[in-house]
Amino acid sequence: MPRLPNELWAGSFSFLDMPALIVASQVDKHWRAIAFDQPKFWRDIEISALSSGRLHLTERRMRAGADRPINLDINVPEQHPLVEPLLRLISLSLHRMRSLRLCISGIYFPLLCDLLCAPAPLLMHFRVDVSADGRVSTDIPLPAAIFRGASPLLQEVDLDSVTLPIGAVPAFQSVELVRVAVPEDAWHEFPPQLFDVFPAVRSLYMYGGGLLIKEPLTPSALAAFAQLDFLDVGYYETENIVFYRQLPTACIREIVAAHSDKDTVRAAVAQLDDAIYMVFAKVGPDIRVIFSSVTTGNARGFAEEYSDFERESYNSTFILGDPGFLDRLVTLRVALSLWSTVCHTVPSSNRITTLILYLDDDSSGIRLPSARLHCPEIRTLLLRSSGPVIAVDADDLIAFSLRLGPHAHDVALELYRVIVQGDQVRLASRFTLTGVQGV
Repeated sequence: MPRLPNELWAGSFSFLDMPALIVASQVDKHWRAIAFDQPKFWRDIEISALSSGRLHLTERRMRAGADRPINLDINVPEQHPLVEPLLRLISLSLHRMRSLRLCISGIYFPLLCDLLCAPAPLLMHFRVDVSADGRVSTDIPLPAAIFRGASPLLQEVDLDSVTLPIGAVPAFQSVELVRVAVPEDAWHEFPPQLFDVFPAVRSLYMYGGGLLIKEPLTPSALAAFAQLDFLDVGYYETENIVFYRQLPTACIREIVAAHSDKDTVRAAVAQLDDAIYMVFAKVGPDIRVIFSSVTTGNARGFAEEYSDFERESYNSTFILGDPGFLDRLVTLRVALSLWSTVCHTVPSSNRITTLILYLDDDSSGIRLPSARLHCPEIRTLLLRSSGPVIAVDADDLIAFSLRLGPHAHDVALELYRVIVQGDQVRLASRFTLTGVQGV
């Protein structure tokens, strides 16, 4: 067969998955060269199990990329005789790594610290997790000379059960997103040097069993904390309140906490101005309950499990029953997929004037919720599609609105990437169409 141009060979090989590329590489030298040059072969390297063969293949893949950027993800939390040889491969390619994520036993941490003291000029994402041992090692902190200070593109750092160095870390001077964590059964002592190590941090994630602040933070640390844009905390439900009682969180634009006790929820919402915009959103495996200030936009959210919304269970919506709170709630946004799960938590005595139904189901023949959520003072109903334009039936929409408040008239209807099909005359008798966008 006449030899095809390499471009055509490369295009054909691009349709092969990783196992097929390895098989193709065994045909002859020409096919091997084409297979090993495929980005799918060398760019994204993930290791979750070890053997001599896997170690050899990993080295081959790392070398195949030459000087092109790669992403390396090592997830081998147990001790294994091949972990050290695997980690030593990092030194081959640290200068071209764009993402480096490591989950290893803490016993290998000293070796890792030595290997990371080399420039990483392309690195953007860095993660080290040594929590497999179930404890935080304070014997050896992360070296202040990590990456030899040469990682100008580094944006995110994720450290689990890793002790921070004291003082400035040149490689971390531009990092804006930081996650620090300890095991769920461990107490997390707030690192007073956090903002010396990460002076540019804007988004901070802190997880563990509980947070200890043994000594008052310095004025500069308090000022840096108050200037955060986003804070995500995940401790035991009674421990998250530390952030509201001992740290300057009132000015932080958005705070998300794991499932929390009533005192924490009340302390969080107390930081918001008068009128409240409430959201039920689906975020990964959780239901996110978010309370926002209509005037400032500041938000306080809580990550709840679906089981927290079962009858007689507890979640952050308890606050809707606190005296005076319903008078503050003016806007409610609910994801369609969550409606039947959460609608029973909103009392019928609410004073919601704007309801936003977020249509996160883009399947054909979409049906609006049948479960009732009474909104006696509703004035605006907004339907918003999460993706492409979707259609709803006019009769279905009218029936849905009647379940919200059968005596409400002149409800303004706003549509975003939504079209209403069916009886337009009847629709116009029920709603005032004030806006159609994205259609």
